[in-house]
Parts: sequence; C-alpha cells; structure tokens
Amino acid sequence: AWSLDAAQSLSTSGPQASQLSAISCVSAAFCVAVGSYTNAIGTSQNLLLTWNGSAWSLDDSASLSTSATQANQISGITCVSTTFCVAAGLHSVGTVIQNLLLTWNGSAWSLDDSASLSTAATQDNQISGISCASAAFCIGVGSYITGTVIQNLLLTWNGSAWSLDAAQSLSTSGPQASQLSAISC
Repeated sequence: AWSLDAAQSLSTSGPQASQLSAISCVSAAFCVAVGSYTNAIGTSQNLLLTWNGSAWSLDDSASLSTSATQANQISGITCVSTTFCVAAGLHSVGTVIQNLLLTWNGSAWSLDDSASLSTAATQDNQISGISCASAAFCIGVGSYITGTVIQNLLLTWNGSAWSLDAAQSLSTSGPQASQLSAISC
C-alpha cells in the first residue's frame, strides 16, 4: 500500500516552495530524490533527499549549488549503487543557463565542472534526463539553443570524464526544434 510521508520534515526552512522532479532507488534501503526549492531571496536552489530504509534526510544542498543568487535546479537522478549516483540539471550564469552535474561517491556529493560540457558559454544548455548503466557508462540528455532553435544535447560519461557528443547530427533537418527530455540505459 502507498502511504503519505510527512513532507514537512523534508522541506527547507520557512514557507519556501519545494518540488521533487525525479527519484532513483538501488534497494529498499537506498533512494535519492531530487528537485529544487526557492530560497529566501526567491532563487531556485538544488534539493536532494536520501532514503535510508526508514526515513528521509535532507542533504546540504547549499554546498552543491553554483551560487545562492543564481538559479540551480536538479531535474534528473540515476544511481547504480549506494556509492555512485549522478544528478543533473541546470544553473544560471548571469542570463545564460548552463549544464549542472553532481556526483555521489558514497559519502558526499561533488559539483562537476559543467562549463566544459556546454556547447558555448553564451548559449543556453540544459540537462533534463540522465541514466547510468554502470559507474563507467552514463548518458545525459537535454537541449541547447543555437540562435533561436533548440537542439538535442547528449553527454557521455566513460568512468572518468564527461564528453559532449555531436548532437547536431541527431537533430531533425533544417531549422526545426529538437529536444531530448529523458533516457534510460
């Protein structure tokens, strides 16, 4: 049977809006749920919740954000074990949106250098879905904007580094919009 968890204990402080967008479980004793919340100055920030088999805990998402004054939002999560998870989404750099990748090593989350994964520092880039088949193979999907046209974005993890795939060749022909939103491996 389904039961409603006490959401109040999972919220950030005060009357701030929070939203979960994805969840990944490797067992009945380990799940990670991700999303975002609005901080005191009205900016979207990362939200990570961990399930240990009996209770949810709120991870310190402040250390996982690029800035408290710039938007940060996690939209996807994939875990292949209790020692390897990847969370993906976006963060803003001024008026430009860029990729955001966080990695779990079993004891802490780390912020990956997502600037090198973007198509250009002046173009919007966003990862909306992520899936890992193992700790040595992951694919992130989303979109980037070329001028005014949205195109597919594909990122691949080989166990040690992320690479930007040639998404243009996977798009529809001409100036048509093309956007990937989810993936499963």
